[in-house]
Amino acid sequence: MTPTPTPTRIPRALAASSVVLLLVLVLVGLDVHAAGVLTAGDLGTQAWFVAHRDPGATLLARTVSALGTPVAKTVEVLVVGSVLVLRHRWRRALLLVVATTLTGALTTIAKHLVDTGRPPRFQALAVEASPAFPSGHVTGTVVVYGLLAWFALATRGRLPAVSLAVVLVVLTALSRLYLGVHWLSDVLGGALLGTGVLLLAIAVDVARARATRSAPPRRGRPPPAARPAQALNDPTATPTP
Repeated sequence: MTPTPTPTRIPRALAASSVVLLLVLVLVGLDVHAAGVLTAGDLGTQAWFVAHRDPGATLLARTVSALGTPVAKTVEVLVVGSVLVLRHRWRRALLLVVATTLTGALTTIAKHLVDTGRPPRFQALAVEASPAFPSGHVTGTVVVYGLLAWFALATRGRLPAVSLAVVLVVLTALSRLYLGVHWLSDVLGGALLGTGVLLLAIAVDVARARATRSAPPRRGRPPPAARPAQALNDPTATPTP
């Protein structure tokens, strides 16, 4: 007989993956700080984007990049968080706020520890003053849009939500390279940090959902097992047709 997976197996695997990615980020940061092998493609990538600029692409890059600013991300989190609270999903609203706050704090710490410069200002189409590594735009986009896509997995709109999240992450990364405000290694660092935080947040959400299902029923309410899994908004459950 095949053993039944323990309820904590998936959250632990996600948390372990998060730790691995964050450790990889540390190694990448050390290499970038020392101008090591991972920075070899920075100059060539930057030169290619500068040589292929045009007005239409510049407008698109500026628009996409504006969606990744700290102000824009704060507004997005507040709007989505308010909707979640109104739908009585306050735990997920709290998770979104905490994950976003953690992302900002870790990004700031990493920037000051690695402390690398940005591409030359005369080639940049935007002005940024903070250290380059990792890209805060990419990190925040991965976490915020990744969590929104995760929340949508138990709904009929899961495919469009996941597709849109992936497209926005890719466009944000490309926009930062196109505008000349980040090196390729900065974008890689942002993707690693953002994915690490995202997996950790998903692990917390899965553990919380499974704990809710296994908790003793409250008086006057049916046991959690008797209610559809989708009613608990558990993205790991198969959606009800």
